[in-house]
Amino acid sequence: MLKKLFSKRASVLLLLAACVCLFSYRLSGSYIDDNGILHESFGFIPLGWLFFLLSLVSLTGAALRRLFTKKII
Repeated sequence: MLKKLFSKRASVLLLLAACVCLFSYRLSGSYIDDNGILHESFGFIPLGWLFFLLSLVSLTGAALRRLFTKKII
C-alpha cells in the first residue's frame, strides 16, 4: 500500500489533480446576485492545496524510499 502511495506516478497524478482543481476554480468564476450574495466555487481552493501537499508528501516518500533502498558502496 505505501509502496504505491510513495511513487513518482502517484505524485504526478496528485499534482495533476491539484492543477485541475485550481483551474476549475478559475474557470467557474464568481458573481454577485441581486441580493448582494457572492457565489463562487470555494471548495476547489482547499481541495487543490490538499492534493498539492499530498503530492509533495508522496514525492518526498518516494525519494526517501529510493535513497534508503539503494545500496551505498
